[in-house]
Amino acid sequence: MNTFIECRVEKPLNAMGKIIRVIAVIAAAICLLFGVFGHWLMLFAGMALCFAAYWIYLNTDIEYEYLYQEKELTVDKIMAKSTRKTMGSYVLDKMEIIAESGAWQLDAYKNRQVEVLDYSSGKKTSNTYVIYYDGNKKIVFEPSEEMVKQMKNSAPSKIFTN
Repeated sequence: MNTFIECRVEKPLNAMGKIIRVIAVIAAAICLLFGVFGHWLMLFAGMALCFAAYWIYLNTDIEYEYLYQEKELTVDKIMAKSTRKTMGSYVLDKMEIIAESGAWQLDAYKNRQVEVLDYSSGKKTSNTYVIYYDGNKKIVFEPSEEMVKQMKNSAPSKIFTN
């Protein structure tokens, strides 16, 4: 059986991200303006600030794409709807448990010292799931209901839903 499910989650821009974006663009514009009509060093500072503003824009406009195919979950990070970076691939066989973030089944895993990888939108109202992977990673993500259903069909003893 060939299973292929794709889900995309957008991380909302917070107020601090908006403020940093605006400050970076204004600072770059002022330095470029003073560079054109004033000292040439300001022109180089303005160009550096333009690159910094672009980098800030890329890292504040983020969405995650989950792809579940053949018992493997792949997570991609999409920055500014143009740049894609694969964050990781996770095989279902190495997943210890998959449960909704408030599920009692996760109580046994609470005191573990693991690396936390958050691929969620960060919204409190979202349907967030947690994966404990290979004994050393905790993955937080927001799959669609269809993706959870297919994962549960592949490994019913590992996936817990409310």
